[in-house]
Amino acid sequence: MSQSQLIVVPANTPAIDVITSMSQTGASCVLVTERQQVVGIFTERDVVKTIANHIPLEGVEIAALVTRELVTLESQSEKVLRQSERIVSATPDGIAVVDRHYIYQFVNQTYLSRDAKRYDEIVGHSVSELLGEDVFEAVIKPRLDRCFAGETIQYEAEFNYAAVGSRFVSVTYAPYVELDGIISGAIINTRDLTELKRTQEALQASEAKLTAILNNVGAAIASFRLFANRNWNYEFFSDGSEAILGYSPEELKANKMLWMSRIHPEDLEKVVVPNFDALFAERTSTIEFRFRHKNGSWRWISATLVSKRDEYADCWVVTCVEVDITDRKQAEEQIQASLREKRVLLAEIHHRVKNNLQIVSSLLNLQANRIDDSQVRQALENSCSRIDSMALAHESLYHFGNFSHINFDEYLQTLAANLFATYNTQHNQIHLRVDSKTNVLLTLDQAIPCGLILNELITNALKHGFSKNQTGEIFVTFSIDPKNDLVLAVGNTGDSLPANFNLESARSMGIRLVSTLVEQLAGRLEVQRGDPTVFQIIFSPTQE
Repeated sequence: MSQSQLIVVPANTPAIDVITSMSQTGASCVLVTERQQVVGIFTERDVVKTIANHIPLEGVEIAALVTRELVTLESQSEKVLRQSERIVSATPDGIAVVDRHYIYQFVNQTYLSRDAKRYDEIVGHSVSELLGEDVFEAVIKPRLDRCFAGETIQYEAEFNYAAVGSRFVSVTYAPYVELDGIISGAIINTRDLTELKRTQEALQASEAKLTAILNNVGAAIASFRLFANRNWNYEFFSDGSEAILGYSPEELKANKMLWMSRIHPEDLEKVVVPNFDALFAERTSTIEFRFRHKNGSWRWISATLVSKRDEYADCWVVTCVEVDITDRKQAEEQIQASLREKRVLLAEIHHRVKNNLQIVSSLLNLQANRIDDSQVRQALENSCSRIDSMALAHESLYHFGNFSHINFDEYLQTLAANLFATYNTQHNQIHLRVDSKTNVLLTLDQAIPCGLILNELITNALKHGFSKNQTGEIFVTFSIDPKNDLVLAVGNTGDSLPANFNLESARSMGIRLVSTLVEQLAGRLEVQRGDPTVFQIIFSPTQE
């Protein structure tokens, strides 16, 4: 037998029978008794010593081979028995011994506590009396009969106990073998697994709920283990894989190269493979790539990957959530195509507006050249200049490529240079200085009024700011003040404004036009008299 037994024999038992029983049962020691008292212990060491000393065993009683002193033997045997009793009583498992007539011969404290019974209320009574005839016949008796035949039985079942109610227990029946090798009963061990069972059921329910959620989130969710050599093993694919990728979880797990082989070669090389570094670094990453669906179509996939190092398994556990973004990509492409088309149309519109304005300017200029009246001719030339500044704004939009904003630094420098070249008649005496490094982008609604204002102030400065043969400078600045307002300033050295100059009462068409344009900008106009004379227009950028 494989189970170690403690054998008790009378002192006059033949030694050969004791040694044979020890060999058959695997017992490591035998208690030798006389008149119901322990007189010695015969151990495996005594067996070895007997054989080594060539002691004949025929006709020798076991008591003759025991060499331990009685007091020591009694003390040790009692110690062993008390220790065994304490162990059996302290174990949380219910332990009982029944004979071949299904009568309880022994039960421990746990067994008693579950049924709220005293020792004498169970020992000496039948199993059917304690557990009920139906349970005994259906569950207990068939298994005990197999145990009495020498089989160790294990099973799990639910029983009702008087003290603790319904409990789920693991039951083991082991044959109880006597010294002569006869099975006289069964040792019953019952272990309460109720809490473990409840935990397992709760875990299974949680896993089932989580799996149901994962299978219905509209995404393909996968989990795999990634190794340092860039090999991997799949552990899980959600049912959503078939809807997203076209392949069932079983197909993907059966061929681990299937998923990788369906990725567009360009995306595999430039997107997917380089992302291994992020996985090894445990960085969450999101990548987009093209995947050939099982039906042959290309799908755009957005995959978010999260990795965690598993030191025990020497790998990285990776979770991947894949979403089909084909519709979004197609919509983005349609929007981009529409934007490209609109940009072409807007460019053409601004180009044609600029051309039409230049035609109008040219017609006015031709008309001015044919008029003898100097005032009329001057008025037409001023109109040409204003139209040219507007045309330049549209040309700037066309060349800048942004059809809602103008780089005002570039526009201002070009316009100022054009105006200075057109109206400066004292080339060696008067110089232009432009200071604009703001990188401000203005809308067309603000850029055109600013261009017209610049046109009026520069032409006025060139015409009225300097006496004949007088040297000096015209300067144009564009800046941002501490309040984040924009400041456009045009100034000149040389002649200052007349003492009686008043913005509100000025009759000059140019000054009145400037005032109107400043109102259009929702700004304010400030004038600094003296040398230099400076006109400042302060306004806020358009809020979008």
